[in-house]
Amino acid sequence: MFPRYFLFFFLIFLTGCAAGQALLRNGTVTTYYPDGTIRAVSTYENGRLNGIRRNYRADGSLASAETYKNNKLDGFKNTYYLNDASWRTELYSKGKCIEIVEYDQNGRMIFERQNY
Repeated sequence: MFPRYFLFFFLIFLTGCAAGQALLRNGTVTTYYPDGTIRAVSTYENGRLNGIRRNYRADGSLASAETYKNNKLDGFKNTYYLNDASWRTELYSKGKCIEIVEYDQNGRMIFERQNY
């Protein structure tokens, strides 16, 4: 029985390799919760996150939005309260966090840290 499964997966692997770049994700990819609600919408180029990724809660509200370049956070990452107000804004450069600002639910800044 083992050789049949091995042969099956080996053939799938060869088919994928023959397609070359076809195995790499390109474009917009949407993932879902088990109930069908959108979990995340991401943009890929050559299998790497590039662009904005939006993450959603199970109720459909936006939880966060983050910017990627070559699979690393690069730009802003914003996290939101349930009322859609900004809770935390982080600034990244090549995957390294360089600034964090947090807000209360009324939009007042309550924390700031720079130059990690």
